[in-house]
Amino acid sequence: MTVGQLRRLLRDLSSAPKTIQRGTRAVMRSEGSQVLADARANASWSSRIPRAMRLQVTLSGSNPGVVIRVDRNAAPHGRVYEGMVGATFRHPVFEQPNRPTVWVAEDARPYLVPAATAAAPRLQRAVATAASQALSENNL
Repeated sequence: MTVGQLRRLLRDLSSAPKTIQRGTRAVMRSEGSQVLADARANASWSSRIPRAMRLQVTLSGSNPGVVIRVDRNAAPHGRVYEGMVGATFRHPVFEQPNRPTVWVAEDARPYLVPAATAAAPRLQRAVATAASQALSENNL
């Protein structure tokens, strides 16, 4: 099943009764929780990024699926380390009065994309199976 077909299936499921959606949502949350755990493990070098990650599962709207977000207020450096601004970034170090500010380059340390990429086939299969089963059991 392609990503497009899966999205259509989830959109179809969004119009189904809530009782049918529960099983699929539970599978999505279960599989998404594993991706979240992997992403947190990948970011274990940070004290703030793992705690700032949240899992969101939705079947409504134009983009149903599993989303992992990093709270930018709790971990403002999360985007930079994920590599969303480039493979390397520069930042000041040890600013001292009456001395020039020293800037250093640092490599990004992606934590979320590797976890999501590794789990994508398994997540797609599990969600597609659960959604198809829910729809077929209810003759939809």
